[in-house]
Amino acid sequence: MKCLRRRVGETVAVINSLFPHWFCENFKQFGDNEDALSVDQHMLMAVIAPRPVYRMLGTDGFGADAAVNQPVTGTIGYHIRSGGHDITDYDWERFMDFADYHF
Repeated sequence: MKCLRRRVGETVAVINSLFPHWFCENFKQFGDNEDALSVDQHMLMAVIAPRPVYRMLGTDGFGADAAVNQPVTGTIGYHIRSGGHDITDYDWERFMDFADYHF
């Protein structure tokens, strides 16, 4: 996940023009105004990132070191793979493994 405020590569304007279906209409106002974003993507990732406090809530926490192509399935799951910018059959299989673990 890249930082939107960097204004290089896939800028907000670029992704809004190439992939308008990825975002809500409101996001278009930030095309040339990234500084007006209240948060950046890396901040959102930090909010959902595993933290030791999960153990205090009675879960097993993250429980493993994250590695590429080494999915973690537990109370909290993690999956990152090598490859392009898409979702593959391999990804769906990992998502289903995680769902099977819980349901």
